[in-house]
Amino acid sequence: MNDLSTKLVISSVLVSAFFLLSTCSSSPEQALQEFYVYDGAEDELMDPLILAGSSVVPLVVHEVDKEEMPRRLYAISFLGNGGYHQALPVLRKILFDSDENEHFRAGALVAIYQIDQSEGRRYEPGSFPEGSAVQEVAKDILQGKSYLTVKRTYFQALVGFHE
Repeated sequence: MNDLSTKLVISSVLVSAFFLLSTCSSSPEQALQEFYVYDGAEDELMDPLILAGSSVVPLVVHEVDKEEMPRRLYAISFLGNGGYHQALPVLRKILFDSDENEHFRAGALVAIYQIDQSEGRRYEPGSFPEGSAVQEVAKDILQGKSYLTVKRTYFQALVGFHE
């Protein structure tokens, strides 16, 4: 990387950090509203929640139980990404609801695994519909696929890191 490229990267990171710091929420409710409207890349969509941290978790746990929640899959991912044990009951409810969208069920299983790997490994692929997304995740867990343990860090959210 040449000197100009390095300066451009540093400038971009600083501008992103300034933007995120200037928009950091003062309340869990505000963080949730920012999450609903945040206009980032897909891997950045849960950043407002990550930056709010544990203070927003009770609100997210309450809202994620509602099927009409905007960006619900990213909220489910946030709960797993942060390892929030208090989310396990609602994640289990989503996972075992046979009427639930299979992608939300699969996301719930990933989140459960990220919170508690031993629990995530207990769910047999055969207990889910054949060929469903949730069955594929259950298989991936048993195979130890690396994508299941990748987490977005506070620093990545703070500086607006995009992969």
